[in-house]
Amino acid sequence: MGKQIIANRKKKKDMFFDKYGYDLTPEEFEKLFIQEYPEDWEKLWSHYKRVKEENKNKPSKKKKPLTHPKQSIRNIYNVRMKKHQQELYKQRKQSINDEE
Repeated sequence: MGKQIIANRKKKKDMFFDKYGYDLTPEEFEKLFIQEYPEDWEKLWSHYKRVKEENKNKPSKKKKPLTHPKQSIRNIYNVRMKKHQQELYKQRKQSINDEE
């Protein structure tokens, strides 16, 4: 597995959602994440540009997969929101079982 471009990704996600909550749209998340972590945003962009440049001269089978930085942030949002929904579902299910 490749290295993570954003260091301490899980910790940052947890701190971010603790601060801003879960009532964010993907666009709001993207904007706030870039404001909160500008150094990580810059790392995503420089990695993207570097890999894009490297891929120009490689045969198609040897090209590295490339995700646009905005899509990377959107993926962080989607994964965390899915996890949050699963946690809510478990809590609701537990409370229903406790009532019985």
